Amino acid sequence: MLSTHPIEVNFCLMSRASFEESYREFFGLYTDRIRSLHVFNRLIINSIISFIPNPSLFTRLETLYLNNVNIKDSHELFDYLSLLPQLSTLIISSINKCYDKNLIYNSIFRLSSLKYCKISINDTDDTPHGLLITGSDILSPIEHL
Repeated sequence: MLSTHPIEVNFCLMSRASFEESYREFFGLYTDRIRSLHVFNRLIINSIISFIPNPSLFTRLETLYLNNVNIKDSHELFDYLSLLPQLSTLIISSINKCYDKNLIYNSIFRLSSLKYCKISINDTDDTPHGLLITGSDILSPIEHL
């Protein structure tokens, strides 16, 4: 009998090749049980999005920690995240410069179940920190940003 206990997954030191070899079996059996996912390799992040095209498989995913994300290509990532029904905590650490922070923030505010979000962007521009321009029609359950 298969267990229904939640799973926490940490892809800390796994290469993309290792991930691609094992993802089918693991994700095929356990995606509906994964509660927490920590990914430290941007190639694995891209693989998850491309190899697991149905984000509804992650029905219990509550916490997602993405390190080393290419924020320039984040549109596809946030489209994917918007379909995760239980995602309440999102932590993103980026190594590259973000060209449009408002686009990123607006995408985050559209995540319907998100309560906590922490974003670290390696940014050296002169944009004042804390300046956020959003539309007045955006409602969000976020309690901490």
